[in-house]
Amino acid sequence: MMRTQLLSIVVIVFGMLVAVPVDLTALPRFAVDSGVSCQECHVNPTGGGMRNEFGAEFYSRTVLPMRTYQQEQRLDGFSTSLNDFIRIGTDFRTLLFYMDSGTDTRSSFWQMQGDLYVSIQASRDLTFYLDKGLYQGFEIFGILDIPSIDSYVKVGKFYPGYGIRMDDHIVYTRSGGAIPFFVDGIVPVPFGERPEDTGAEFGYLTDKTTLSIGWFSGNPGGGIRFADESINAVALRGEWRFISEGSTNGFFGGSLYRNKRSTFETINYGIFGGIASERNFNILGEIMFVNRKQPPDASAENFLLFFTEFNYLLQQGIDLKLQYNLGTGGTPDHTRQAIGVGAEFFFLPGLELRPLYRLHFSDDLPNVSEFIVMFHVFI
Repeated sequence: MMRTQLLSIVVIVFGMLVAVPVDLTALPRFAVDSGVSCQECHVNPTGGGMRNEFGAEFYSRTVLPMRTYQQEQRLDGFSTSLNDFIRIGTDFRTLLFYMDSGTDTRSSFWQMQGDLYVSIQASRDLTFYLDKGLYQGFEIFGILDIPSIDSYVKVGKFYPGYGIRMDDHIVYTRSGGAIPFFVDGIVPVPFGERPEDTGAEFGYLTDKTTLSIGWFSGNPGGGIRFADESINAVALRGEWRFISEGSTNGFFGGSLYRNKRSTFETINYGIFGGIASERNFNILGEIMFVNRKQPPDASAENFLLFFTEFNYLLQQGIDLKLQYNLGTGGTPDHTRQAIGVGAEFFFLPGLELRPLYRLHFSDDLPNVSEFIVMFHVFI
């Protein structure tokens, strides 16, 4: 009964998120603010990772930072290009965190990310891409653009196209609600930290539409992993974008991911969307349903995961945010929720500071309070 009530609430909230009739003008919220696809700022057609010339040399240096220091800190002639064919970039995120479960308290620094990007334009329509992260994670692939049919083919090791690609790995649609102190409960999902998998992807891109289908080994994770079975996983993603005369920007889409192996079968599917306004306000949201079967009895477990985030641009370079997460399902049935509040400060070109407080509460585990300060440098 509780799961049914929660599902009804989530569907109503998400329906309001994508349909509310308001007068509207590298992170998904930047795409919804601008009314364009992630490809406008990133080398990867499905977004994330290395920024292209527009993303690195205009958007992140002119649109994002506070105006107070923007002019005096801007470097004339700044470029991420080594020459006409080779471009570099980087993201590194360092966290100062504090977590308290009531019985256990932890605080420290953690190097969340340290990625170095390189792209090489081998010909007009062929690009080689490398993202080498800390520890064992990496992406490496080639992209062949097919302009005549607005399409591309991507082959290598990369992040499967699914849902909203958030940079916060703790949101439940990326992590399944798995955070420190939570050792049981909601199942993790394969779209959080280092989810890269080896395979091929075909995509179709227009001003308003993005469609992709990918086939993968079904062995996501960092490091060198040998596929010990046949092709196991497929990922489907579709997204539609709109910009109205009243400056309403938004997008809406759906995803499906299926991974079938000899030891388990997982199907993830859901919808996602966002809407932005000229009053400097935007909303993002995603609902994910998970069905997992594990031999020998092949009994199925079902899960529901929900994430939404409200962002308000106080002034250029300062964003306020409010988050809500919900996870329910498993055997036995668990319900987990999280509420977060924070801000993003883009002080200088290439520098972000993000403080965030979250409270995780559950029907079967102690509450967990989480406070982080993320230091982010990017080019």
